[in-house]
Amino acid sequence: YYDNTGIMWVGTYKNGVSYYHPGMFEFDKSPLYFYKNKALENKDCNALYVDTKNNLWIGTNGSGLLQFSNTTQQFKLFRMQKDNSNSISSDIITSIVEDKTGIMWFGSFMGGLNQMKGAGFVRYKTDVNNPNSISNNSIYGLVADETNNLWIATLGGGVDKLSANRNLFRRHDIGNMPYLSSNYILSMYSKDPTRIYLCTSLGIDLLNVQTGSI
Repeated sequence: YYDNTGIMWVGTYKNGVSYYHPGMFEFDKSPLYFYKNKALENKDCNALYVDTKNNLWIGTNGSGLLQFSNTTQQFKLFRMQKDNSNSISSDIITSIVEDKTGIMWFGSFMGGLNQMKGAGFVRYKTDVNNPNSISNNSIYGLVADETNNLWIATLGGGVDKLSANRNLFRRHDIGNMPYLSSNYILSMYSKDPTRIYLCTSLGIDLLNVQTGSI
């Protein structure tokens, strides 16, 4: 993530968060985001996201979701709680996005999709009896398009589209989306609001969100 002060932030596997600026000589390899609370230290960072309120969200690989508030300059930790269905569904957070209405969404490994609602979360998981449910519980990419549909990259189920009214998942995989390279999508990126780049296990595909074609 390249911030508005010219610093490049990098989330690493088992080595925390590093940052770089041309005025620095080398990366700082310390677990930067835990510098105020050593008890929370976990060096696996899967996802970084800055929302429209300039809060920093950090998805970890086993230690839940962290929010660093731009207002209070304090960390808040969200963990999965087995007996609380309103908690986040997994401690392995793999993707983060804010939709056009300001709602935060979090993809997880094996825990499905989480929508933040107040201080808690609404969970979306695969239902074998419901073809309109999410196709896979491992989500490695999230993009909100210009009409606020949520596009979801899954690890094995292809690409899902959650409608703007949030009541229907439409599944796209190699069986019904011509030219999609693979059902294993590792990340997504969009700069043009009508197109999304899909990084698949077999190469990069360009998805046109208006036509739903590759």
